[in-house]
Amino acid sequence: MGWKFYNPTTKRTVISERPDFDECHFMASKRPANVPGVPPQPTDHSSGPIDDSDDSDGEDDPPSHVQGQGGVGHPPVVPQLPAVSTNVPAQPVDASGALDNDPAPAQPPPASPPAPAAPLPHPSPVGIGARLPARQRRPPREWWKLSTEQLEDDMEDEDEDTDLAFLSAVSEPRTYAEAMRRTDASQWHQAALDELAAHRSNGTWRLVKRPKDHRVIGSKWVFKVKRNADGSIDRYKGRLVAKGYNQRPGFDYLEIFAPTVRMASIRIILALAAIHDLHLRSVDVSNAYLNGEMDCDVYMEQPERFAEGDPKEWVCLLVKALYGTKQGGNHWNRKMHSVLESLGFKQSYSDAAIYVMSKGDLC
Repeated sequence: MGWKFYNPTTKRTVISERPDFDECHFMASKRPANVPGVPPQPTDHSSGPIDDSDDSDGEDDPPSHVQGQGGVGHPPVVPQLPAVSTNVPAQPVDASGALDNDPAPAQPPPASPPAPAAPLPHPSPVGIGARLPARQRRPPREWWKLSTEQLEDDMEDEDEDTDLAFLSAVSEPRTYAEAMRRTDASQWHQAALDELAAHRSNGTWRLVKRPKDHRVIGSKWVFKVKRNADGSIDRYKGRLVAKGYNQRPGFDYLEIFAPTVRMASIRIILALAAIHDLHLRSVDVSNAYLNGEMDCDVYMEQPERFAEGDPKEWVCLLVKALYGTKQGGNHWNRKMHSVLESLGFKQSYSDAAIYVMSKGDLC
């Protein structure tokens, strides 16, 4: 909790939280006898160490090198020293507080100046700079806006396999116009046609006149390269999404909650399949969000480069949920819930994303 000091004069113990130690004074040290012709040392603490003890009884004097601050109990006894002038050196004070009878000269003899301390060696910045190689600086660039030729120039010194992997990862087009300027434009165009064909067959929207009293949200193409396990290209995927961040609550959507499965539930299913020697199968629903039906009037701009008529006059009124809309996940969950219940599945109480079907003794 602090520092404990013992005062041999008062026979008391003092505890202080923040003591100050004066390293110029030592309790057990003895001051040498006065030598004729040698002036006594001044009491200025900044000039060097000085001893306050004059005889053998100095061991019982209170320690003057410790001053407690904020201590608990009785404060430590500190001898009071007379005021000292900064110009004239004061006479030494013994342990009893009386002035020494030896006369002191008005001015002490000049002491020999101390030898200057050698400067600490430090490394030269020139030497450090000579060992460090010069770094080639280039201004920051937006790598997603670079063309394929610029990316190939930047990576010409790397391995060929690394170049292909990096190009496939960062050179996916962000817009339809950018996709048409690439060497693989035909694949991206076909991917966009397949996406539009899925929307037409599903009846995702119908063209209506642009409303004057309702907000129209934008649309965007998202292109991705689907790959196999070995890294080879499987197919080119184009998806039309709505800019749902422009939707207004209460006008363009009402409920947006959709449950998601827990990782603990997946581990339990895998453990049960391993214990009972069951077979697991996975099913992927293509364009899952397009199965949900909209409950609000949401108007969207026509797809880029695939507009029918004047795009400033005709817009899309969404009939089915679309990727990017706020309520898309909620409507897809409702559709899946109704279909699974019609097939005989029951929703789990502990996890809303798990459905169980019971047949006889099996469940």
